Amino acid sequence: MKIEDLLSELRAYIKRCVDSCVPGYLSSLDKFALQESGKPFLDLLFTSPSKAYKILLSYYKNTYTSDFAMTTLFLKPIAVKLKELGLEDKLLQLIKEGRYSEFLNILTKKLRTY
Repeated sequence: MKIEDLLSELRAYIKRCVDSCVPGYLSSLDKFALQESGKPFLDLLFTSPSKAYKILLSYYKNTYTSDFAMTTLFLKPIAVKLKELGLEDKLLQLIKEGRYSEFLNILTKKLRTY
């Protein structure tokens, strides 16, 4: 399977997780993200994760809630899907430091072995 297909599958998994935990949340966040950046939130997460994090900062106005939302709703499902609990903390650190290529490298490596 191509990496683009694996990332698409991962994106769909995250969407299902978020929609089942907090119905309507992603729709609301997408509207905000579209106003701020012109892209839906999950697209930003996989193309520019630091921008996705900045969207959360603008949405919540504080780092505590932004970190909690990013970790719990978006990065934890990635760690669960990749069967590597605890990975969400490393991913958050990379996002906050603007290290997109390392973020994507971890995802692609783990997806290829998944």
